[in-house]
Amino acid sequence: MNETFKDKLTLEKKIDYLVEKCQEEDQQAFSQLYDLLIDKVYRYVYFKAVPSEVDDLVAISFVKIWTNIKKYKKQKVSFSAWVFKVVRNVIIDHHRFHRSVDVLEDNIKDERSEANPRHFTDLQMNSHVLKRALSELKENYQQILVMKYLNDMSNDEIAYALNKSRSTVRVLQFRALSALRKILRKKQIRFSDF
Repeated sequence: MNETFKDKLTLEKKIDYLVEKCQEEDQQAFSQLYDLLIDKVYRYVYFKAVPSEVDDLVAISFVKIWTNIKKYKKQKVSFSAWVFKVVRNVIIDHHRFHRSVDVLEDNIKDERSEANPRHFTDLQMNSHVLKRALSELKENYQQILVMKYLNDMSNDEIAYALNKSRSTVRVLQFRALSALRKILRKKQIRFSDF
């Protein structure tokens, strides 16, 4: 996430080149593209699905990306935004088909120790706690925060992936952060702890 602007441009050029090769059915190029995208796709799916389904959904997503890559045309948004639109649709289709409902526990374990002030000050938000907090948000809030802060996508990319305007993304981002702060406050976790 701490990429410099130059590094990001270089990465985008590499991705553009690999996409062109993939559109010519170059499987080696797709393998390289996969290596560049797997962590971000996995992270996104991880926050949108139950753990036992993550690997399958990631695999299905990459199959969809490969089979539809010829449809991608370079536009105002990056290839990554197109990828996340595909991944998002895979997840939506999966949830529609399975119609599973995740039940939130009423008693979420407090990760901090009130009796140990040093432990409290050293507390850092781990992915499990964050995932639980995010799961309490509205679906569109979850998507905005995962795309923006975990996958470092721009507002333009998010707008494209979610079929929303850029201004709507900014408003949703503000509301999502406010809602997350409230949830963390209820759990007595400071927003600044992570």
